Amino acid sequence: MYSISELDRYVSTTIPAPDITIGILGGITLPSLPATLTSRMVDKDFKNYALTAQLPIFVPATWFLYSAREKGENISLYTEDLTKKMIKLKVISEYYYILALVSEKRVLESEYEYAKKLNKNAKLALDTESILKWQEEQTELLIKQKENAIKNNERDLKIAKMNLMNDLGLDLNADFRFVIPEDTIYKLPPLEDVVYDALINSELIKISHNVVAISKDKIKIAMSRFLPQISLGGWEYWNWFKVFLTPQNYSFWGQLQGFFIHLFNGFKDVNGLLKS
Repeated sequence: MYSISELDRYVSTTIPAPDITIGILGGITLPSLPATLTSRMVDKDFKNYALTAQLPIFVPATWFLYSAREKGENISLYTEDLTKKMIKLKVISEYYYILALVSEKRVLESEYEYAKKLNKNAKLALDTESILKWQEEQTELLIKQKENAIKNNERDLKIAKMNLMNDLGLDLNADFRFVIPEDTIYKLPPLEDVVYDALINSELIKISHNVVAISKDKIKIAMSRFLPQISLGGWEYWNWFKVFLTPQNYSFWGQLQGFFIHLFNGFKDVNGLLKS
C-alpha cells in the first residue's frame, strides 16, 4: 500500500510532463500533454533553376578589347604572309644553289680531264728525264684532288635536291634536272628605292607596330576601369521541392530586372595599370 505522499512523489518522478497553470481554476496545477504534437518536416526532393542574362550598355574597356583583338588578327595575317615569303625565298635560294652546283660540276669535270692529260704528258716527260719524279707525282695528286672535288659536288648536289623536294612536299628520291634560264639583263631600280620598298612592305615591322599598339590598348583598358560601367541585366529563378510525409509539392518562382551600375572599381586594377 502506498500513502498519498508516496504516490504523488512516484507520479511526479515518472511522468515528465509539463505543467500548465489555468487561471480560472484559481491557480490549480494539473498535468497535461505536450503543447504541440507536430513533427519536423524533411525535404524529400529539391530542385533549383536560375537564369541570368546581362547586356553591357556602357563598358569602355570593351572598345579597347575589340581594338586589341583586331590588331591581334592583323598580326596573324602578317605572320602568314611572312611565312609564305620565307618559303618562296628559301625555294628560290635552293634553286640557284642547285644551278651553281651544276655549273661547278661541269667546271670540275673539265678540270679533271685537263689533269689527266697533264699527268699523261708528265709521264712522257719523266721517261725522257725532262722532269723529276716528284713533279710527275704532283700531277697524280692533282688528279686525286679533282676526283675528290667531283665526289663532294655530287654529294652536295644530291642533298640540295632533297632539301628542295622536301620544301615543295615532293618525293625526296625523285631525280630531276633544271632548265637553265636564258641570260636576260634586267634593269634594277636604284638601291635606295629597293631598301625603301623593303621597309614599307616588311611584315616584321608591321607586326612590331601592332605589338606596340596592343600594349597601348592594354594601358587604356586598365585606365578605363576607373570609369563607371552600366549594364542591363535580369535574373529569373524557380524552386521546386517535395516535403517528406506530405503529398503536396511546393514551388516558388521569382524574377528580377533592372540596371546594374559599377560606379568605381579602379583601385582593383592599379597594379595592372602600373604593370602595363
